[in-house]
Formats: sequence, structure tokens, C-alpha cells
Amino acid sequence: MRDIFSSDRLMDQLFRILEESDPRVRVYAYRMIGGRPIKPAVYKGEPFPDLLLGILQQEQGGGEFHLLIRRGETMLLSGVVLIFPPVPRKSSGKHP
Repeated sequence: MRDIFSSDRLMDQLFRILEESDPRVRVYAYRMIGGRPIKPAVYKGEPFPDLLLGILQQEQGGGEFHLLIRRGETMLLSGVVLIFPPVPRKSSGKHP
């Protein structure tokens, strides 16, 4: 599978799709384990800018994901993205 973030063309295509707000487009995000996508999808729904990657980071803890993006029967984009895990918050050093 193609690494979306290693190709400027694919990365541009991904962000263009996420920003278009076409209600006919659906994104399916599958966690990858051992180089294989694991069903069911961890996200299935409309594309939206930045929030999709944030969901994969914050709610799924980051990792490797296979993204399938379709408009009806037409495949718009398919590839793998690596999302860094969320950065732990620093404590203030004060205890309650």
C-alpha cells in the first residue's frame, strides 16, 4: 500500500478531499496491524479538514491506518498514514 505522507501528490490529494466537504464522499480508516488492515473501520464517515487526523491521534492513540476514500463506487484515494501518538501533557508539579 502507498504511504500517503511520503508523496506530495497524494498528500495534496488527501487534504483537498478533506476540505471539499462533498456529502457523497466517505472515508474509511482501518487500523493496520502486521501490515494488514483490521476490520471493522475505526472511523467511517464524511471527510473534514484536520479533524479526521486529530480523531485518529486523540481517540485512537495514533498508529498506522489504511485510509479508503470513496465517492459512491469511485475510489478517490487509498493508502496508509502514520499518525504520531498524542503528546502527554506536562504536569504543573502541583498536587491537588
